Amino acid sequence: MNLERGLRSVDTYNLANSLNHLNWTVNKQQDLEEFFQMVINAINVEDVRKVYEVALLDSLTCLRCNTETTTTLSYLDISLPLSMDSSAQLEGVLQHFLEEEDMKGEDKPFCEKCKTKQVMRKKSSFVTLPQVLVIHLNRFVYDIQHQRHVKLEKPVDIPHTLRFKKDSVGYVPVCQTDENLEEILRRRDRNPDKDPGYERFKLFSICVHCGDVERGHYYAYIRHHENDQWYLCNDSAVRKTDWSYIREKLRMKDARNDSDVIWRNFHNKVQSRYVCFILVAKGHRDYWRR
Repeated sequence: MNLERGLRSVDTYNLANSLNHLNWTVNKQQDLEEFFQMVINAINVEDVRKVYEVALLDSLTCLRCNTETTTTLSYLDISLPLSMDSSAQLEGVLQHFLEEEDMKGEDKPFCEKCKTKQVMRKKSSFVTLPQVLVIHLNRFVYDIQHQRHVKLEKPVDIPHTLRFKKDSVGYVPVCQTDENLEEILRRRDRNPDKDPGYERFKLFSICVHCGDVERGHYYAYIRHHENDQWYLCNDSAVRKTDWSYIREKLRMKDARNDSDVIWRNFHNKVQSRYVCFILVAKGHRDYWRR
């Protein structure tokens, strides 16, 4: 692959052919999140899974007897459901994902001590963070009024650097506007051995979905791990781009005016496109040099 000269992309024939041996239909449309999980599970190597696995702790506290039950599960990615009320910032969406929630009404869980369904308070936290954090923005929601699934067309601002702070339970995402954060990070950069409890992830890939629930097309922005050069990868077409251009496109309500990537459905209508998959790496440059 010669990205510097933009001559050609990687030939994926051998990769696709190897997936055929796993009885996968590779010439059929695949959901990106499901496909990613299938590939990692098919590799079935523990060291590979550890690169991506994030441990999420869920706790339920009965508001009647105060009994708390906890469950810790590992995931290959963080799937964030979006809504029209969701934050326009990725950090805000992550924070909302971890907010306390009272489960009541039809959602009331069963309390083993009370022997009946009770209102419970649910809390979640990231117990461990992986080397490469994969975030999936779930844009497909069920429209009750029209009784069908629709794609939520809402732009989400993606930061170049994602930060998490360690507290007594786990890691919580930090917005860039939080008080004193920048000064703490500057001190950490001057002396990396004195970590104040922050984990920093650097963005290196964004996958974008064009289309709707029924059909679509994926393309990606990828940052080179050695020189920080960004590339737009769209099937066999690969070309250089830059972060300011990418961020401007991501902030648009939709990218139908993006002349670099045009995808049309069977009715020849230009389809809207929105970020659906984000990859960030901890200690990005050093990690990929291993």
